[in-house]
Amino acid sequence: MIETVVETNNLTKVYERGKVEVPALRGITIRIPRGEIVCIAGSSGSGKTTLLNLMGGIDTPTSGEISVTGTNLTKLGQTGLADFRLKNVGFVFQFYNLIPTLTALENTEIPLILAKVSKEERQARSKKLLELVGLEHRIMHKPDELSGGEQQRVAIARALANEPSLVLADEPTGDLDSHTAADLMDLVTELNKTKRQTFIISTHDQHVIQRGTKIYIIKDGKIEE
Repeated sequence: MIETVVETNNLTKVYERGKVEVPALRGITIRIPRGEIVCIAGSSGSGKTTLLNLMGGIDTPTSGEISVTGTNLTKLGQTGLADFRLKNVGFVFQFYNLIPTLTALENTEIPLILAKVSKEERQARSKKLLELVGLEHRIMHKPDELSGGEQQRVAIARALANEPSLVLADEPTGDLDSHTAADLMDLVTELNKTKRQTFIISTHDQHVIQRGTKIYIIKDGKIEE
């Protein structure tokens, strides 16, 4: 039996802008098995980022239910969601979100520090991850000493630090040239095969979409395909 990593049922999200209600998601029902590279495609403002934020427990739905690795996120409070995110979800963002004063190694260690992993173990694990993403020679470099592709690889290493079941990537190639973006997707594909981690990627990049094992098209807050 194939294990389900993410399952949503009639998920909605409505934002309030003063007295105006703005629906971002309008009844999303999907099921994502373990080990997929899922692309959620759509134009800007279609609801991609909102859906990823709900899957990662960064935001909460207006109605409906969402379960990730068997945990119903709609039943958790803010403390429970924070603990869940730390243990189960890795995040990769378009603009890397690296701390500029820290080295690649120190940036990768951050989730492990939050998880109270010993210094010796977190450094060993972080070095191994940076080697995995091809940056073993850059571990003591700070973000401004790295190229955009290298910074995104650090971000992926950081996302993998706590060995999450699910990695969420929001427009991860949006700030990269086509060659670097292709290299990044090669890395994602390799990690997916070797680690069996599930990647969910929001994107409107056709080259990224072509690399997905499952594709959802979202338009005006609804799954179109």
